Amino acid sequence: MNEKEITKQFEFSAHMITKLNKGITNDELLKLYGLYKQGNLGDCNIAEPSKIFNYKENAKWHAWKKFKGTKKIDAMIKYSDFVLELIDKYGVNI
Repeated sequence: MNEKEITKQFEFSAHMITKLNKGITNDELLKLYGLYKQGNLGDCNIAEPSKIFNYKENAKWHAWKKFKGTKKIDAMIKYSDFVLELIDKYGVNI
């Protein structure tokens, strides 16, 4: 699969995740967030938010930071693969 096809699959996966049935866990959401950001922007380039004053943003920052060093194209593939796993697990509303 070439980069253009991977990008299209990544974008389609991002659309399909919005159709996912309820039940997805916070850990799964954070993994999706981290892979999505890495696939779009590459390595995390923002300062760490305060864990005390902004716990949610701090958790998202750590989820993104976890994929530091992963090539954007590889993050896109991992994101799309993970979305397929979640669709198998939870199903979708079409």
